Amino acid sequence: MFVAREGTFPDKSKQTISRLICLPLEILEQIVKHVHHISVIENKGIHGLWSQRKSQLAFVPIDKRSQRYIMQLDNRVPILNSLQSLSVVNRCLHDLCCRLLWETLRFPTRLPIPITLWINELLPKHGFRIRSLSLTLSTRFLKTPHNDPFRHNIHYDNTALRKEGVCRKHLESCNCFVREMLSPKSVMGLLDQCHGNLSDLDIIFSAELENRLENLNSRMHGLQLFFARLTPVMSRLSGLRHLGLRNIHFASFNDEVLSQMFSGLSLLESFSASDLPTWFVDHNKHPNHTGEPLSRLKNLLRLQFHQVSAVDESYCHHSWPKVITELHLEGCSNVNPTVGHQLIHRIAPNLTRLRLDFCNSVEDFDFGSNWQEKLQFQLPHLTDLNIQPYEHDYLTCFQECQNLQRLKCDLVAKGQWKYISHLVCVSTWPKLDKIDLYGLDIYESDDQLLDDDGIDYHQDLIREFCDQAGIVNCVWI
Repeated sequence: MFVAREGTFPDKSKQTISRLICLPLEILEQIVKHVHHISVIENKGIHGLWSQRKSQLAFVPIDKRSQRYIMQLDNRVPILNSLQSLSVVNRCLHDLCCRLLWETLRFPTRLPIPITLWINELLPKHGFRIRSLSLTLSTRFLKTPHNDPFRHNIHYDNTALRKEGVCRKHLESCNCFVREMLSPKSVMGLLDQCHGNLSDLDIIFSAELENRLENLNSRMHGLQLFFARLTPVMSRLSGLRHLGLRNIHFASFNDEVLSQMFSGLSLLESFSASDLPTWFVDHNKHPNHTGEPLSRLKNLLRLQFHQVSAVDESYCHHSWPKVITELHLEGCSNVNPTVGHQLIHRIAPNLTRLRLDFCNSVEDFDFGSNWQEKLQFQLPHLTDLNIQPYEHDYLTCFQECQNLQRLKCDLVAKGQWKYISHLVCVSTWPKLDKIDLYGLDIYESDDQLLDDDGIDYHQDLIREFCDQAGIVNCVWI
């Protein structure tokens, strides 16, 4: 086993190295994968060591034009994990390790280094190895409708910006700088270098403090322009399996942009989207055209929405391929339990994993005017359910999902422990092998309150039944 340490990998005898290299390639690949697994565990400890070293790193200005833009220099021997150490033994092992070392890349990077170094020097050599790419953009490049966001000088992207009034001599002793995110032009350059074998792509817009409703319209103009220019580049990502869009106003996308974006992603298996925080957005301002382009993705297996106001009843009007096996609906303002029931059966009747959170706060909870108390989900393949039931007995709607194996309920109100303990203890789900229940102490109605002894009683019933039935359980108030 290789051990993470400061410095390069220690010298080994020529005899030992030669024996290792003489092994069949398949065995060497398995060794490298095992070392990679060890390195993932080591990275947590190495991150702590790097954090201690961070305050000792040197900061230097990028150029003379702006003394506030800085990058870090670390001339000391690096802290290597086992995989990195193995990669410097010889060229053969280096080639094998590089496949995993360059598999995932995230911007902005851990150290502030100019993006031009990545685009012009590093990625032309290693971009074809990258399979997972995460890009965080600054929304300030999108807020002026009359300016082209692609005209921004990328020279300072991925560096750090020294805060006003901070002297350079104090940089090493305090956290007095902010990271520069990416601009649209940098994103285009990175995708050009990494598109070869890319399978996972996440595009994130930073939720900056100045991002308020008065700037939303101008930012949406820049966002539409960005994705219109990005579409031809994304059409070359023919091997893309996952696409994530975070902190965007998904409802403002027009159907032409979405159709063009998804038309070249025929192999897409996973799509996730999250909106801007709800207080930034007028949800009724834009017509909804987002469901149809998504419904054309014939290989889509996982669909995740977080606070996406575009998800509503209109999604039921399209013909879906019904191959989706994992669905997340979290805090979507236009989805209540009634709409949720319709959506799930329309677009994903063969679900195996489901996560539901119908509202952003308990006070906003609305079942819908057509709600039927005994409405049941008919999901014969459902094995994993993660739900926030709040004050209502919504969990009873899943009684007919007889193949349920894992159940997680967040924010269980005090008045719910009685009926949940009943559902569990009468073996409502005979194949259940794991249950996690987490309590909620606030937003309780007077007629639903149980005293602490009553809650403890029902929690003890659940624990006792689970222990006897061999069900792994975690029950917390």
